[in-house]
Amino acid sequence: MAKRKIAAKRPPPRRGAARTKNRIRLEWIEAGTLRANPANWRRHPAGQTAALSELLADPDIGWAGVLLYNEATGRLIDGHARKDLVDPAERVPVLVGRWSEDAERRILATLDPLAAAAEIDAGALGELLARLEFDTPGLKALGENLSEQLAAQDDSIQRAQEDLVRIDPVKVDRPPTMTWILIGIPTVRLGDIAAALDKISARKDTFVEMTVNDA
Repeated sequence: MAKRKIAAKRPPPRRGAARTKNRIRLEWIEAGTLRANPANWRRHPAGQTAALSELLADPDIGWAGVLLYNEATGRLIDGHARKDLVDPAERVPVLVGRWSEDAERRILATLDPLAAAAEIDAGALGELLARLEFDTPGLKALGENLSEQLAAQDDSIQRAQEDLVRIDPVKVDRPPTMTWILIGIPTVRLGDIAAALDKISARKDTFVEMTVNDA
């Protein structure tokens, strides 16, 4: 009797595991076919687009980044400026994924602010800029702007440190000592007087001495 081979059952994949793994893919798509997002809040000044255009045209750099596109809604999420800077027929690198409209709005609202929330190591950025030579107008202006911001930051820190050094310590004068002299009260016991003076001394900024005259 021939033995039948029984295939071992594989455990079912975790819910959402395959979908998450295959959610994003890289494609080269004609720029003109990518629809802009009407909720895009970014506005790009001339200086930024000039520098970006020069980077895209640089043969040593080119497309060092990608666009982000939601095929579920047919709208861009990121990369509007880069898309508009190239010929509509040019194929550009695009990360394509599927997200709900709510997820799309959350990505659109947080993508750039999260990147901007990174802190700047002024020393490291200064050394990097010192080793670069920008030979195009837009990038040169961008480099100069960054250098000016770093210099202004250094000046602000220096002024703050100087202001701290110039602060004089606050001088607090000790209040004068109060001297109570009790004359001719033989019925008051010395211990009661001392207890009363202790209560007065316990008050803030009050110093009391007791002088006893045996004469």
